[in-house]
Amino acid sequence: MGFWKFKDYVTEQHRSPLLEWYGTLDEVVQAEFDLLLKNMSETENWDEVKPRKRKYKELTRQHEGLCELLLKVGKRSFRPLGILRRETREFIFLGGAEKIGQDASDPEGAFDEALRLKGKFDEGRGGTRDYRY
Repeated sequence: MGFWKFKDYVTEQHRSPLLEWYGTLDEVVQAEFDLLLKNMSETENWDEVKPRKRKYKELTRQHEGLCELLLKVGKRSFRPLGILRRETREFIFLGGAEKIGQDASDPEGAFDEALRLKGKFDEGRGGTRDYRY
């Protein structure tokens, strides 16, 4: 059993933004994503490694309150997005994106959409379920 749990946010319309994004990824990226989650769930203290080697980053400025997991596959960078809840050792997925340059993502606006969904979650709208990798 892991130290951390990953949860999937489900909208009031029963949509899973993470699974919708995950379904657009090719099999190699999906496998690397699943391996990242397995390794992170089994890591008791995500902060014990040097900051530049961490597999997550808490966002600031216009996306404060969100956290991104850092997944690199070849030369491509992927960012599963969500809410980091240290007190319960949970990460709640709100979507994902591929980083393209400094301020661009695919899908476009993915970070803003994740922040919008965080607002819904904070209002008690929608729910969560255990994410199985």
